[in-house]
Amino acid sequence: MKQKAALENRQPRESGVELLRMLAACGVIVLHYNYYGGALTSAQGLNSGVLRFLEALTAVSVNIFLLISGYFSCKRRSVSTGKALRLVAQVIVFQLALSLVSGVVGHSLRLRSLLAALLPTNYYVTLYLAIYLLSPYIHKLLGSLSERGLRRLVLLLFGMFSLYQCAVDVLESLAGTELTGMSPVSLHGGQYGYTVVNFLLLYCIGAYLRLSELGKKLSFHRCLLGFLLCASLVWLWSLVSPDLAWAYCNPILILEAVFLFLASLKLSFRSRFVNTLAKSSYTCYLLNIPLVQRVGAAAAAAKPLPFLLAHLLGSVAGIYLLCWGVDAVYTAITRKAFAALDQKLPTYGTEG
Repeated sequence: MKQKAALENRQPRESGVELLRMLAACGVIVLHYNYYGGALTSAQGLNSGVLRFLEALTAVSVNIFLLISGYFSCKRRSVSTGKALRLVAQVIVFQLALSLVSGVVGHSLRLRSLLAALLPTNYYVTLYLAIYLLSPYIHKLLGSLSERGLRRLVLLLFGMFSLYQCAVDVLESLAGTELTGMSPVSLHGGQYGYTVVNFLLLYCIGAYLRLSELGKKLSFHRCLLGFLLCASLVWLWSLVSPDLAWAYCNPILILEAVFLFLASLKLSFRSRFVNTLAKSSYTCYLLNIPLVQRVGAAAAAAKPLPFLLAHLLGSVAGIYLLCWGVDAVYTAITRKAFAALDQKLPTYGTEG
């Protein structure tokens, strides 16, 4: 029995969602290519339209990560404090390394910068850890509901924190003033979905897709069509108001992420290559910005469209592969230390 279990454990996992995880990380690179790289600011005419459409396709990336977490974690009744520590430690290590390299190369190494690098200043990690540490209690609540009750809860969350919040944001944009006190998220509005509320919403939607039969009722082609339709609507919206169109709490963007995630669940194949590359998605998220800032995105955006697309594709592939290499080295160095730490740190949850 043990040999059989060992053989099963060596089999690669289903790779559809792992492929989506990797593509979502590449999508983050595209978003940062446009923003931190300056491509969208420099692009004109057709180049600008294409980059905006790519933005509409990839703006779902962060929401995708939350859907994946909610879907695959919703039946767990405990969490590891060791995992939380590993995520924070990697942020600090990478920030410190980048600060050292930048200081040495630029001949501007300062103690203040090194001390600041010791603080895990990453909004995604902070908000994700808030959900992760609360997740056993979230799971118990969701698991105690009937499918009908669960559907009502998810629709209520979606209605309040996506549909209604988006309506408030649109009204603020039309009125040209902040409608203080109308947002259910914060005093200063929905903050374009950069909040723990939106993370919780997407996490619960992911859990609902696992606990309900919704995902089984749609074919791959319908999911893909839904994704492309939503992306097209987001692109059209971005021509008028890009900030609202690309907001993570935008209901159309959330539906776009859901359709793409459901499509990935329909892909039944196994690939060790894809699974191995997908493991470095977190490292890619942490490291891609300083790399994107050095690939010359703004200059490429001013070139003919074929050159821009080739440069973008090459930049995304090169950055991801570099991050994959860094992740392999980092994992090899830290694996034993974190494994030993996991045995000493407690887990907690709702059992017992």
